[in-house]
Amino acid sequence: LTDGFRIFTEGVPTPEYSPPSLPTPSPPAEVTIHIGVVCVDSGSLESKSGVGVCFGANDAQNVGAWLPMENSTTKYEAELVAATIAVRAVPPDTPVLLISRNDSVATAMNKHLNIWEDKGWVGVQNPVPAQQLALYLRSRSALTSFAKPTSASTSALCCSAKDLARTAITESIGPVLSIKRLRGRLV
Repeated sequence: LTDGFRIFTEGVPTPEYSPPSLPTPSPPAEVTIHIGVVCVDSGSLESKSGVGVCFGANDAQNVGAWLPMENSTTKYEAELVAATIAVRAVPPDTPVLLISRNDSVATAMNKHLNIWEDKGWVGVQNPVPAQQLALYLRSRSALTSFAKPTSASTSALCCSAKDLARTAITESIGPVLSIKRLRGRLV
């Protein structure tokens, strides 16, 4: 029966309905964080380390902390703790660029982490700081990148982070962080 029917219209096309589109939220802007560390008597039992995290000049989020370790502390371990503090300060869906004068953290997280985990962290000297950083990096949904300073301004902010670390050691101010306290849980 449908072959026998014809429908005539007045030649005015009917507008097609399109549902309203929802605005797409823009992704969060990348946050650049500069980290710096100071170690006194690095590697000895009397070692003292300070870490500095600098978001920008005179930023309220800038922090310095000293690390009275139960064991000897190295500059490398302090860098891992500084990176952990920096990553924890940013929401997990915000991209982060960590800038440090030393590329040891980037090397550890990009080249060695999978090997260390495959071997059960056997043979890694004081693995707790690296384990903590890996835990926080994996809990993030956004990209975390590592870089060295490329301009005078980024180099100056790394110096500011190092100054925060030095002040934290000499004046014993800022949060006191203990690797033992960090062990085995998110803090």
